[in-house]
Amino acid sequence: MSDGRQDRQRWEDHILYLRALQPVLKAVEQDIPTVLIGDFNQSMPRRRAPLSAYEELRAMLGDYKVWTKGEIAGLDTLPLCHIAGSHLEATKVTGFSRWHDGRRLSDHDGLDVALALR
Repeated sequence: MSDGRQDRQRWEDHILYLRALQPVLKAVEQDIPTVLIGDFNQSMPRRRAPLSAYEELRAMLGDYKVWTKGEIAGLDTLPLCHIAGSHLEATKVTGFSRWHDGRRLSDHDGLDVALALR
């Protein structure tokens, strides 16, 4: 990713962001159902991101279950945005293309995850 500060290396801001999220997520009470939603600009499994950035993403997610990794029904590519959580299970995961009637509606595909308490 090269959208960060110009005095930084490619992916540096992204890695710093993921590192900063780790203590925030660890501070969440462990027995409370939690949902984490974000544009992490990385596919899961890794395709294009540097290994170091992918390892930081995995470390930040810790024990959270990622429901949007791999191929998603309705999408023709792996998503870069993800929905993850704890103490919940996904009963259905659906993707919605960023394209509609030949027009690009967004720079990312949409995701819908139906959740249930475990």
